[in-house]
Amino acid sequence: MFTFKELMAAPIEQDENIDPDGYLQYRAQKRRRGVVGGTIGGPVGEAVEQKAVCGCGPDCEHCGGKHPMSDIGEECECCGNEIKAPTNEETVTEVLSTQTRLAKSRQMKRYKTRVAIGRKKALQRTANKAVIDNRSMKQARAKMFKKLSKGKSRDELSPQRRAEIEKRLDKMKPRIQRMAIKLRPHTRELEKQRKRAK
Repeated sequence: MFTFKELMAAPIEQDENIDPDGYLQYRAQKRRRGVVGGTIGGPVGEAVEQKAVCGCGPDCEHCGGKHPMSDIGEECECCGNEIKAPTNEETVTEVLSTQTRLAKSRQMKRYKTRVAIGRKKALQRTANKAVIDNRSMKQARAKMFKKLSKGKSRDELSPQRRAEIEKRLDKMKPRIQRMAIKLRPHTRELEKQRKRAK
């Protein structure tokens, strides 16, 4: 039986017999950094090609919002925006399609026991500041949703109306954050009461 250390890949040493030109060591270093051949690296042996972005959405008929990396700095033909290198902190603005949403629903049904165990363990721990902040943010967002939907619950609304309200809520983020800060002491008090009740 092998130990964990024996199964670990050994680093490629600079050896004239194995790697005379140092190419293997160079490629190993690139893999460790996550970059292989000018692309963002996936798992070893796979490389995910990175595309430049212009500002068009993915539904653009001309370019689909993606351009080759060689076009950086040039102007997009369809929208006139400057083509830029993608940033790592770029958020995904794409809304899930109904089909994808159903697939995710099936996946979560498969994982329901794992999720339940995780939830049970989380309830045993006292909520830290990040969890309290998250809860107060959810409460603030729910209150604002109720206000925009004129008192109706999410279930009573059509998916289109729900998506429309969610879009409006995204634009109201600073207001919701201010509301969440005011709700924080109340959320903390609720957590204390919950722990006391045990």
